[in-house]
Amino acid sequence: MMKRAVLLAGAFALVSGGAYAQGTMSQPGAAAQGAAETGSSMAQSAMGAGEQPVSEVTDANTLNNDTVQDATGASIGTVRKVVIGAGGRPTAIQVDAITTAGKRTVTIRASQARFDRNRNLITTTLTKSQVTRLPAASGT
Repeated sequence: MMKRAVLLAGAFALVSGGAYAQGTMSQPGAAAQGAAETGSSMAQSAMGAGEQPVSEVTDANTLNNDTVQDATGASIGTVRKVVIGAGGRPTAIQVDAITTAGKRTVTIRASQARFDRNRNLITTTLTKSQVTRLPAASGT
């Protein structure tokens, strides 16, 4: 996991320039956050036909009970609830995630996921390992 974060941070530094990378490396966890954001924008630019960011889905009901997977295709779980923002668009999804400790509900930000309407499938930019470390969703 650490190797992956370092590799992604390195790629981020190459893309955005060394000065930005130096500034983020001095902050604890900033490299991992930058890598996650870079992964998110890379994932969105690599969307196929029928895919869109979860935050742009206009009928949130289409997301309920959909399967959620990570970028490698590993199963994460299923959508339990869609959190709607003030603009009427999804801001997050609550997912019944299958972990080694059993099933628990976690919240994934809409910016960290894309929806393939042709397959009723949501793919997150988070790894399965990252999802298992998310805190339990409040109110579940």
